[in-house]
Amino acid sequence: TVVRNGTAVNALGYQAVTEPVLGQSWQTTVDIATPGALASVVSIGLGGPAPPGLILSGFLQGELLILGPFTPHDVSLGSHGIPVPLDAALLGVTLATQGSAFSPGVLLLYNAIDATIGF
Repeated sequence: TVVRNGTAVNALGYQAVTEPVLGQSWQTTVDIATPGALASVVSIGLGGPAPPGLILSGFLQGELLILGPFTPHDVSLGSHGIPVPLDAALLGVTLATQGSAFSPGVLLLYNAIDATIGF
């Protein structure tokens, strides 16, 4: 796993606890210390990493570090377990992921993690 933070606008609130391994659950955490945080989200950008500099405001706040289409893969409250299928075709595939925290009226974007699936 490699942490990526573009222009460093986003807080470093998204971390890998384990490495993504075939047939196991990849464990990550998202900081929910934001006052009023109701949920945290780990999204996968199926288009890969975004080039630095796409700063958003309004409902989405922060720098977008992954390219769509997006899949909000796991919604939880700080701790995330993302199942990695036991499929040899996924070995070595790198996924661009980004963490975020949802508070009423805002989705605050954190850093990205580029995760390469191993065994």
